[in-house]
Amino acid sequence: MLSQRIASAVVLLVLLIPAGYAGGWWYFAFLVAFGTIALWELRGLIAHAGIRAWEPILFGVPFLLALGAMLPQWDLARPTVAAAVIGASAWQLSRRPESRSLADWAMTIAAAMYVGWLGAQVVFVRVVPDGLAWTIFLYAVILLTDTAAYFGGRAFGRHQFTPTISPKKTWEGAIIGWAFGGLFAVGLARFLQLPMSPAAALALGLATSLVSTIGDLTFSFFKRQAHVKDSSQLIPGHGGFLDRLDSVLTGAAVVATYIVWFVR
Repeated sequence: MLSQRIASAVVLLVLLIPAGYAGGWWYFAFLVAFGTIALWELRGLIAHAGIRAWEPILFGVPFLLALGAMLPQWDLARPTVAAAVIGASAWQLSRRPESRSLADWAMTIAAAMYVGWLGAQVVFVRVVPDGLAWTIFLYAVILLTDTAAYFGGRAFGRHQFTPTISPKKTWEGAIIGWAFGGLFAVGLARFLQLPMSPAAALALGLATSLVSTIGDLTFSFFKRQAHVKDSSQLIPGHGGFLDRLDSVLTGAAVVATYIVWFVR
């Protein structure tokens, strides 16, 4: 299993690194392709839970929000959010009475906004000035946090972190992951010459690590609700595309917020 995880991670990095380095529409196309597969997996999870999400909203909203991050002058976020709410409502009203479902309406909007709004932050981090450095910071901190938590949990894990959501995660592993993520961020920020002090880098690294764990656990919660182990089996040793995207989505929101509040 570990060898599969490493091999799959190498393949993903081989695809991600050139797209991330190129930036622009190349990176956008990579994220859209990756995100579309992840949304297809999420649609399946929702269906397993007995809920139907309306595909035009589920797939269309994330694309438009990501496009809005690429082209901020178009101001797509406002009409896209409005279209998500109104469109899902019109869809429900057009269905037969026995088919109308508050759960379908709510999950269509929630899933599209969760992946769409947070996914747009991944795009945003790359398009800002020094976007390549910020993107490296984002992925590197999350990767190290995940790796340190995995091996730290295997070596020292004794107390379950969230036994009803992700039984294999331990407090010891989580704390080791957060600590490594925060400390690594200090040296990484200096190496990348990002405009922040060591204290700010430590705080941002810790926040990114902590919130990325919430993203990971959120999709574990989704899978528990749908009674499935992985979102798919497309990535050997890792599960599905959604299983690799979960922590990046929430981590990107932290880094994007820092850039907006303290850099731009």
